[in-house]
Amino acid sequence: MHLAWYTPGKQVRVTAPGYAPLQTALGSKSLGSRRIRREFALSPVSVSLLETSPATPTPSAPPPGEAVKPPLVLGTPPPATPIPEKPQSLEHLLRNPWWGSESSEKIASQYSAEWLPRLSDADALRRLGFALYDTQRYSDALKVFCRMEEVGDRGVALVWRGHMLDLLGQRAEAVTVYQKALLVPVKTQHDQYGLVLNKAYVEQRIKTAFSPVRNQSAE
Repeated sequence: MHLAWYTPGKQVRVTAPGYAPLQTALGSKSLGSRRIRREFALSPVSVSLLETSPATPTPSAPPPGEAVKPPLVLGTPPPATPIPEKPQSLEHLLRNPWWGSESSEKIASQYSAEWLPRLSDADALRRLGFALYDTQRYSDALKVFCRMEEVGDRGVALVWRGHMLDLLGQRAEAVTVYQKALLVPVKTQHDQYGLVLNKAYVEQRIKTAFSPVRNQSAE
């Protein structure tokens, strides 16, 4: 009887004529051989290797008083921590391509008088002034157009200064500003308001006060 091809520790089933089947584990090749010889004497035996499945560990119960933890489900990520939205920079707000009333409301809601000393770009100041005008903050818009007159595009700044003075009920001052605007070449248009600024327009504003026009631009 040769057990050399059996691995120690494996379960085997041994049968022989006239004997009950024997199932045993081979502690080693020699020990397994001696037990089989002892049990079956010199009878011819048949040895077959039994397949065994690894035992599944039984989960232990938690200690008394300790809450049972829910099972961990692999592949399920923990809930993401929301990242607070970073406020947009002043430059980004004023240089966006949108000129409608919705963008104006967003800009005006974040406006602070501390912005003015930091702004030296005429286009940015014009966008800011329009945003304050759209939201009927005429006094703040007047200050912005005064600042715009200092840094560039003086003709447009003077016309809109006159507009704001008219809306604030300061007609005499508005006429004086419009007269200054006549001395500066002004030729531009604001599609969102349907306005074309030129010499004829300024002359008309000297005769009649400016009335507010609604922003018609679609975002």
